[in-house]
Amino acid sequence: MNTIDLPRFDGSWRAHPDVPTGAAILKWQEHLRQITRQWLRADAPVADWLASYSSLRINLLRAVWLQVIPEHHRENMDYIALGSTARGEDVFDSDLDYALFLHHPVNMETVLPYLYQFIERMAALGFPPCKGFVMGTNERWSGTEEEWEQRIESYFQFPSWENVRYLFMMLDSRVLTKEPLRLPDGSRTWEPLRQRVQEQLRRSPYLCWEMAHLGIQDTVSRARVNPAIFRFGHGCVHIKSGLLSPVLHSIRLLAVAHGVFAVSTQHRLLELTACGALDRELAHRLESCIDYAYRTRIKQYIDNPDAKAGTDDLLLFRMSKAQLETLAEHIDTAKKLERMISRRFRKPR
Repeated sequence: MNTIDLPRFDGSWRAHPDVPTGAAILKWQEHLRQITRQWLRADAPVADWLASYSSLRINLLRAVWLQVIPEHHRENMDYIALGSTARGEDVFDSDLDYALFLHHPVNMETVLPYLYQFIERMAALGFPPCKGFVMGTNERWSGTEEEWEQRIESYFQFPSWENVRYLFMMLDSRVLTKEPLRLPDGSRTWEPLRQRVQEQLRRSPYLCWEMAHLGIQDTVSRARVNPAIFRFGHGCVHIKSGLLSPVLHSIRLLAVAHGVFAVSTQHRLLELTACGALDRELAHRLESCIDYAYRTRIKQYIDNPDAKAGTDDLLLFRMSKAQLETLAEHIDTAKKLERMISRRFRKPR
């Protein structure tokens, strides 16, 4: 199985004002899981599944956005996808996180009811709201170009760890929906703003150090450090926060330092390898590590679709010796990158 074609959700619900029926959604989601099980059994490339699921999710986002948000509001703002959606790396339980770029001041009180309805419908389709409230309904993530520039400047002027996190989060973003033929004369778009933030971060060694030492250092799972944990299979590894996120954040930080403006992790890796920022052996190991982490997260969800506490905890006692050795190998790769980042981004004197 070299390609995967995930089933689209039946669009007939768009003609009705109510949220799609639960039965129809459950049937569609089970179909998604069945197709994904076949893909897992075929051991096909993770990139193929991520591309197909990303396309599916973006089409749903656009369809619901067009259905719920009135045209006179849509033409005044761009929907900015953030995080894994922007990178094209969503999995089944990825949060709905987004920002709004307004082309002129908008009375948000008139828009908020529609935004809440949009969030509700996306949640019904299986895309939960961002737990950290990184959404356009939060005034921190909505504004005109002037408001965004003022906000960004305040983050650079007061570089607390929270503010630095917001700046780096802006790098994983792209415009998802807009009305390009109706933009006011002289209006600007999101991408130049994102690139200016990245360039300013590149020229700020202290902020890069903050990300390296407050956001990345010691975030790779410590399970590999204690051989007894792997020998006896006690405990667990959180596959996202203990393996995948440290690697993705490290690659993003290297992209900042080397002027790589790509958004997807795959393209960042390719460009970093091409410019010599990563040697090919490490890049290959990182590709394998990322593939493993996403494949594991997808499988965990498929095996436990109704789990209430999330599916990212990889329980070691359930793993065979060979599986533990594979996990240890990828944790070692992530630790190697983590140490490289710590050495590369030292605190400025």
